[in-house]
Amino acid sequence: MKEMKVLLLHGPAKVASRKKLVGLKQKFDPNNVVVFEEGSSSKDITDNLVSTSLFADERLVILENPPEDFTNYTLYPILYTLILWFDHEVGEKKPIMQWVKKERGEILYFPESKELSIFPFLDLLAQGNIKAFLEIKKLKDAGYDIFYFNI
Repeated sequence: MKEMKVLLLHGPAKVASRKKLVGLKQKFDPNNVVVFEEGSSSKDITDNLVSTSLFADERLVILENPPEDFTNYTLYPILYTLILWFDHEVGEKKPIMQWVKKERGEILYFPESKELSIFPFLDLLAQGNIKAFLEIKKLKDAGYDIFYFNI
């Protein structure tokens, strides 16, 4: 049996980190993906991890904004990838960060500076500045759906 894989995605750039999460999720059979939203109890999570899947394939378990002090995710005999997704930066000294490092997990940080914002476009548009067209082109080139504008 393979080892459990652990990934921690965190940082204020929610769009970029969600896009990465969706890409990772698409690599798994949808029947083998379990998502626990923020506020899920530790008991619900551990009960799910202890249960065996009807399928032999690897399970993907996604925890959204789990408690940063809970790290009891390694006791389970099933093959799974665990993704810890946070919509904020997790401090280096938090128990969850230390646990991921100990498990040799992958840590991906999504800084806000890489997040493309619509506000510069809106500011230029409100001012009637022609540079608004350059900003909307940037948004369009970055993959944002532009429903109301035709360039």
